[in-house]
Amino acid sequence: MAWIELHQARQRHPKTLRLAAALDVSRREACGLLDDLWTWALDIADRDGLIPGLGCEDIAVALDYPRKRGAWLMDALVRAGYVDLDDDGAYRLHDWYEYAGKLNDKRADTKSRVAHHRERKKSQDVTQCNALRNAYSNAKNDTCNASTVPNRTLPYQDTITTTTVTARESDNSAPEEDALTAYVTNNLHRLTPGNWESLREVATEGMTEDMIRLAVDTANAQGVRTFAYVQSILDRWIVDGLRTPDDVREAEKKRKEAGGNGRRNAGDRARPANQGNPDKPRFVIPGEIRL
Repeated sequence: MAWIELHQARQRHPKTLRLAAALDVSRREACGLLDDLWTWALDIADRDGLIPGLGCEDIAVALDYPRKRGAWLMDALVRAGYVDLDDDGAYRLHDWYEYAGKLNDKRADTKSRVAHHRERKKSQDVTQCNALRNAYSNAKNDTCNASTVPNRTLPYQDTITTTTVTARESDNSAPEEDALTAYVTNNLHRLTPGNWESLREVATEGMTEDMIRLAVDTANAQGVRTFAYVQSILDRWIVDGLRTPDDVREAEKKRKEAGGNGRRNAGDRARPANQGNPDKPRFVIPGEIRL
């Protein structure tokens, strides 16, 4: 799930007030329009904020704004300072790279490294499969050349027709039991094979056993025992460059010192942050709007 940063100052920034006045709407309507524009731009704009091949009316339609007033809308955004107009008439989101371009670059880098890890793992699986096939073939050849003993209780048949090579089936289920696996299993709802694969992937992204345990503890502290919530916490730490529990605690300390508050999406569970324990950390997850 894609997300962008939302700064507290934006709500009553002079540019926001200018936009509201230019469109003759309330400040809240202007903020909602900006949210719609930016979240849509995550899919359509390039890393520098350019909206290629779309005119003012096309952008207005994408934002559910009256098509005939598209020019007025874009003129208001340009005069407010949220959109730049290039010399060739193309629209470009102001300072987009500073707010979303860097994040998109980091996402692309993470996606590339995950794809490389999966390809390497696939190659290893093929090698193991070939080794197993060769072992089976050799065992079968050895037994086929052996003399047979008639079965005295059944019609005559070879007592040894094939040899089964016993091996642990690769079903991508839970890994061999260890301390971390037991901890995750005991503190979360049952994980699917895909969940275990995702857990292996975040480990390749620098998430140590201590970080995974901390993510599980953080989810439990919020009353959540699902892997999806734990993964969202780990993904957030990867994006923020947090690699140790000390990094997480330091980031949370800075957030508290800055007086940071969070606003959840309407679809999130209505549960006050830090309810009953003001010292309990609250982490912003992908999909939330961070102030």
